[in-house]
Amino acid sequence: MVSRVRVIAFIGLLLTIVWVGTAGVSAKRAAKYVGSEDCAVCHEDTHPEIIKSHANTLHSRAMFDAAKNPKSIVAVFGPDAPIKKADIKYVLGSGKVYQNYLDKNFRVLPAKWLVKEKKWVKQQAVDGLTQCVGCHVTNLDPESKKWTEMGVGCEACHGPGAAHADSQDPKDIVSLKNLDQKHLNMVCGQCHAVGTDLSGKYAYSPTFVPGDDLTKHFKLKDPAVGAANSQYNTFLGSKHEAGGQKCTSCHEAHGVNVKGPKQLRSPVNDLCLGCHTMKLGDTEAIKDLKSHAPDAAPDATCASCHMEGNSHAFKKASSK
Repeated sequence: MVSRVRVIAFIGLLLTIVWVGTAGVSAKRAAKYVGSEDCAVCHEDTHPEIIKSHANTLHSRAMFDAAKNPKSIVAVFGPDAPIKKADIKYVLGSGKVYQNYLDKNFRVLPAKWLVKEKKWVKQQAVDGLTQCVGCHVTNLDPESKKWTEMGVGCEACHGPGAAHADSQDPKDIVSLKNLDQKHLNMVCGQCHAVGTDLSGKYAYSPTFVPGDDLTKHFKLKDPAVGAANSQYNTFLGSKHEAGGQKCTSCHEAHGVNVKGPKQLRSPVNDLCLGCHTMKLGDTEAIKDLKSHAPDAAPDATCASCHMEGNSHAFKKASSK
């Protein structure tokens, strides 16, 4: 009798674990996403500059269907090309720096195109559904292989929009300006981070919704130096994060009136000197770049020395 009770209890525990593991996915699936076109129905009138600018951002252009948008492929396919253009079903990236390509089975094809260098390099042929696609579309369900829209749309950062569309109540949508620093940065960190979901299967979280605590959906890993998408990992150890800075302090997610690459609000030196002409904690004030770094190259920026490998830890330059 005791053994039977133990078996029943054990089965119950297993069912609980399974339910907890899928509850987040189910909850996200139950929330209704409507797509950016529905958002634009109202916001073309209330925020026309956002609708226009966002359409041209790297976020909006994060993934394409090659058949529907053949010009999205920027690679050159000569006789020595390591992959066939005909095998490309999906395009990852707008082609500003490089592009990866997926076949019809969401397998990453074994070469990527470097845009500036105009050459092919090897690429690990991983499963795109577990490693990539979740951050290139909005509201991916990796099990059904379906999403709300290609690209990082409104709801990727503001959460499911059906309730807001019906009520038109600002309380029914996530406004980043109403989030505290940590939860706002987590919205960016859902994709700009190296790690896995709690199951270890996905390189992104299929369950995270803006406003959530990302730590309950995603486990960070120590990224290699210069690793792609490691901005959030390195930023968490920075004085900027400790001092209360937000990703949006420097970046304009909608692309409105950006003044620098990577959707910067101002040119990089102007951004840094906007604060660092003052003494901040144990960081001394900087009068100007010429006196601060007299031996720097003429085209050097603050990032040249303090963001090696695109690290957002903003540490002092290493000696070379």
